[in-house]
Amino acid sequence: MGVISLLGNEQAKLIEGMLMKVLSPSEYEERKLLCGDPPSFQGDERDVIFISMVDAKPSRLSALTKDTDKRRFNVAVSRAKDQLWVFHSYQLPDLKNHCFRHRLLHYCKNPH
Repeated sequence: MGVISLLGNEQAKLIEGMLMKVLSPSEYEERKLLCGDPPSFQGDERDVIFISMVDAKPSRLSALTKDTDKRRFNVAVSRAKDQLWVFHSYQLPDLKNHCFRHRLLHYCKNPH
């Protein structure tokens, strides 16, 4: 299992700390749990990936549309072999259609 924060390593470390409080070290190791940002998972796949797009809602949310954003989202999503779970604090109307957050949420709500 893996937890990927699309906000960065600080949130991933916070999630990791919370998981370590409720899971025994042997269970943590047995699940081969890894928490990090997309680069932490480069070349590494997991059966189940949890992606966090949870953030305090800023008044002006800028669209993520750069090639670097595309690569981060691609790495995050493509690490899941079996299941992908996306946790988010945005709704589709909060995001611009061309933003990668919007595209991922739209796909998850309407998979083809």
